[in-house]
Amino acid sequence: MSFNDFIIPALQAVTIPMWVLMIVAPQWHVTKKITVPIAVVPTLAGAVGYLITELPALVKVLFGSTTAPFANYEGLVEFFAIQNIQIGAWLAIVALDLFTAMWMFQRLHDLKAKTPLISVLALVVFLFPQFCLLLFLVVVRPILRRRQQREEEAASADTEQKVPATVF
Repeated sequence: MSFNDFIIPALQAVTIPMWVLMIVAPQWHVTKKITVPIAVVPTLAGAVGYLITELPALVKVLFGSTTAPFANYEGLVEFFAIQNIQIGAWLAIVALDLFTAMWMFQRLHDLKAKTPLISVLALVVFLFPQFCLLLFLVVVRPILRRRQQREEEAASADTEQKVPATVF
């Protein structure tokens, strides 16, 4: 069994449970503990390990190609036409998407978002990660921050009213 035969099932075994827990049970204490952005390190390390094992194919394309791989569209198509490079790129994208999802997941918990919102956003991140990151940064996060500020102001106003004034 080669490294390549081992790496994809191993990375799936690491990433799929995290995605499922973020979608199905976002408030569960186990989900909150394992979905920290540092947990993406094994997935990213697997992607880097895979690309290192495929270094000969990568070098062949980078230096033995008739076109510069990143100079134009044809070079890019030739670069990603190699299956080993496609798999390595896919593994890196999965790791970065998981990192984005975990970062958003933590921010949503910090902002005290409701469970249905967390579940829906985790599902949308799984399907459309870049769109969901933009949606989160532009729409969801400012709304939740304003709500959190209003709640804090209301709580401090209640505290001020309940504390009796002292007379000296």
